[in-house]
Amino acid sequence: MQSFLKAPNFDKKFFFKQPQNKYQEFCNAYAYYKQATLCDLKPNREKLLQECAVVWKDIKKHDSDFIENKIQEYHDIIPSTVRSH
Repeated sequence: MQSFLKAPNFDKKFFFKQPQNKYQEFCNAYAYYKQATLCDLKPNREKLLQECAVVWKDIKKHDSDFIENKIQEYHDIIPSTVRSH
């Protein structure tokens, strides 16, 4: 039997479809990062948003360049491939 490799499509705008501030941009990027690293298309939204808020408390203390770099780092994560038959 032949197996195919495919990358799952994770939503880069998981929480906020049109982010209005850095917090919302960060939450979307963090959600994408968690989905990609855990390979979970439908994570628990409430738990993920709470986790994002905790991480944001530490991140927001840094300057805007650091925050932008962190957001970019989260968006640049490459999801692992999934084998399907």
